[in-house]
Amino acid sequence: MRDLSKLQISPEMRDVELDPVRIFASSTQRGTIEGLYGPQQEALTTWHQKHRAKNDVLFSLPTGGGKTVVGLLAAQSIVNETRGKVLYACATNQLVEQVRSQAEQCGLQVASYYESQWRNREAFEQGRSTLITNYHALFNGMTKFLDEVIAGIVFDDAHVAPNVLRDCFTIKLTAAHPAWLPLLQCLQPFFAETTYFQSFRRIQTPSPTGAREKGLLYVPSWFIVAHIDAIITALESNKITDEDTKFAYAHLRHHLHMCCFLIAHNRLEIGPMVLPTHVLPYFTTKVRRIYMTATLPSRYECIRTFGVDRAEPIIPTGKAGAAQRLFVFAKGEGDAGKPYDEARKLALPRKACIIVPSTNAGKKWQDIAQTYESKKGHAAIRTFAQATDNRKIILAALYDGIDLPGKSCNVLILDGLPRGAFLYDVFVEIGLDIMALKRANMASRIVQSIGRIFRSNTDHGVVILADKAQQTWLIGADHLPSVPPLLQQQIMLGLEIRKLVDDNAVTYEELMEAVINGRKDWDTFYNTQIAKLQADKKPKEIAWGDDAAKGEYQAFRDLWEQRYPQAADSLCRLARLVEKDEKFLSAWYLHWAALALLLAGHSGTSTQLYHQAACTKCSLGRPAGAQSNRIEGSTPGPQAKRVAKNWERLYGKFGAAQQAITSGGGKNAELHGDALQDLGDFLGFIASQPDRDLKTGPDVVWRLPELNAVVSLEAKTQKTSPVAYKKTQVGKLHDDVTWLDNKYPGTDRRVMIVGPPVPVVKQANPKVFYRVTPLSEFVDLLNRVIFAYQSIAASPVGDLEGHIEIAFRFQGLLWPSCVDAMSYQFMTDLQISGDDDEADESSGTA
Repeated sequence: MRDLSKLQISPEMRDVELDPVRIFASSTQRGTIEGLYGPQQEALTTWHQKHRAKNDVLFSLPTGGGKTVVGLLAAQSIVNETRGKVLYACATNQLVEQVRSQAEQCGLQVASYYESQWRNREAFEQGRSTLITNYHALFNGMTKFLDEVIAGIVFDDAHVAPNVLRDCFTIKLTAAHPAWLPLLQCLQPFFAETTYFQSFRRIQTPSPTGAREKGLLYVPSWFIVAHIDAIITALESNKITDEDTKFAYAHLRHHLHMCCFLIAHNRLEIGPMVLPTHVLPYFTTKVRRIYMTATLPSRYECIRTFGVDRAEPIIPTGKAGAAQRLFVFAKGEGDAGKPYDEARKLALPRKACIIVPSTNAGKKWQDIAQTYESKKGHAAIRTFAQATDNRKIILAALYDGIDLPGKSCNVLILDGLPRGAFLYDVFVEIGLDIMALKRANMASRIVQSIGRIFRSNTDHGVVILADKAQQTWLIGADHLPSVPPLLQQQIMLGLEIRKLVDDNAVTYEELMEAVINGRKDWDTFYNTQIAKLQADKKPKEIAWGDDAAKGEYQAFRDLWEQRYPQAADSLCRLARLVEKDEKFLSAWYLHWAALALLLAGHSGTSTQLYHQAACTKCSLGRPAGAQSNRIEGSTPGPQAKRVAKNWERLYGKFGAAQQAITSGGGKNAELHGDALQDLGDFLGFIASQPDRDLKTGPDVVWRLPELNAVVSLEAKTQKTSPVAYKKTQVGKLHDDVTWLDNKYPGTDRRVMIVGPPVPVVKQANPKVFYRVTPLSEFVDLLNRVIFAYQSIAASPVGDLEGHIEIAFRFQGLLWPSCVDAMSYQFMTDLQISGDDDEADESSGTA
């Protein structure tokens, strides 16, 4: 018989040390981590002594500043204190492996969970070790951590969290998904009643070549509510719960009527306006949250994503992350040279990472580079990082979450300004033209892109800017201050170096060799010259940003939890708050306030708000049934007075104008030019065709001298529409602006091409205010003018000017809404989205 009294157990000793610096000192380090940098110690000591009990703390350390080690030590400190479950969230599986490796080098015992595999689970369950996992494992709609009691969570690379979380809350359908066509059939009745129907049909039914209409269509929330049963049936009868979409659908299935439905040529996305992170256990008041980031996120984005008003920032001093970067402003040979040509030549002999805004934009690099496919996972990145040859990898719209530090890659090529990864981002930034958000998000994506190969003080290398529109945006006076000070100086140094190269004082090949190999003469040049360059202060965050973000988050939480009156009140207040600075964002808030009122049973008021929002931005959609009302104190303006004066001449001319504007336009769009002039007359402008009558100036001009306003229109709507807008067409707009400056100086003006939103060639140089507006928008505008005239004609006799003012205001026909409410794209955005060979100078018809 065994003597049980002699059995011994060996329980694991629980670490009780709370000071993270001492935790590190008492651990056995292995590998390359030998100690803590000064900024790391400063950050950890500040947190431990002053802020460890706070719910939300943000560590801001530069890329390469060792923030992973800081996050791991803080997480272990919370584990030791609470004996609870602490999570460490990474953006990708590759980063899960990297963080786990760093933990082991620090002597920390950690658990991990990714790809459905656990490692050291027991230590996590017993509250002895931090669990390292990825964002998707934590935030998908079927997460196994939903019912866990969480003591703390570390968000690594917190600046990428908004995108990852939106991915978890977004249903994405491509044409290959079984639900694609059934869902489009449910949505078709809305578009059938609008001027967007042809665009919708070209998305729904591709051309014989398989191509689909490019563009972005929004389905109004009032239509979704009215057809929600059919939409749910279309989804659930077609494998929405069987495919990859099941994870997001689990979040949204009971709230689809509160989601944005957006349709593009290659996908359909369904997702919430604001992420409902409040439903997850990681955001309760009992959880300590630590945000690790190299890029200080805007408070607006922090609040909208995490619902966190003021995370305590810890920003240590020190030089960590101050890598040397040589910025190459590629431009090619001669006046007709393409930046791409020079970028390609410089990159050929070297290993390089190429970041492009889309898979299509990367095609021109595929003969010398391989496109990274996310389904191949971190193994493909590891293979590239370990390679010693001059291979190249293409990252399509991947601005964060993939790291290539040290010698794994020293050359980064940025070919095209980054775009939002989701249709929601594109719609808000471009479709709704909310400039403040667009500028901040663009700057953030650029900084994140550059961080892919610059991870420490010694990660010196080269950034080749291979796109002219990107270069122009980056050095703009409104944009450059949005990036960190050192990056500003390096970009300005790159501009000065371009001059030296143009003067044959040095070559880029020599400079690239010098910075990559760490030549002493380069170090001397870099350090002395960059000290001469003064960075601008980062612009202040938008004044209304904090209040808007807090209001959005709370209003959408109220909406999600069916407190409809409170949601409507909050959203109406927000609309008033931002109306002066961002009228389109104000309209967006009104649209959602209308939804809250509709769900609360106040359909009449809801319809009025929907209509009001659509008068500011037509793409938000008008429901039937809205009623016009005289606004007290509103007196007839110049448009109403001019229309009243010419009423007998104008009324009844619509038939000819409608026929002309919906025709093929003629060989040179002359019929459309006539119709656009008539439309200006109908609206109460002074309309003319200078190019036809004077052989100079724009095709069509609308003037409102009483308000110092001018609209300049170039019609590119002939039967053979352009495939791309060329330098000559952009040059014509330049000439138009010069003509307007001479003829009507100091006017409030809109300058646009009337035509399809096709790419703009990279060689062109459009001004930032040039617009492209589809002809269908003017067809819709004419239809609303006709409705207005008909209601005026049916009004009681007398006070014609007053009736016109009321009808025009109700239909959104007064300046400037009559022009600004139309869906348009800036030419600079079309230049960003254009893919060089698609938009070559030789393509299309002028």
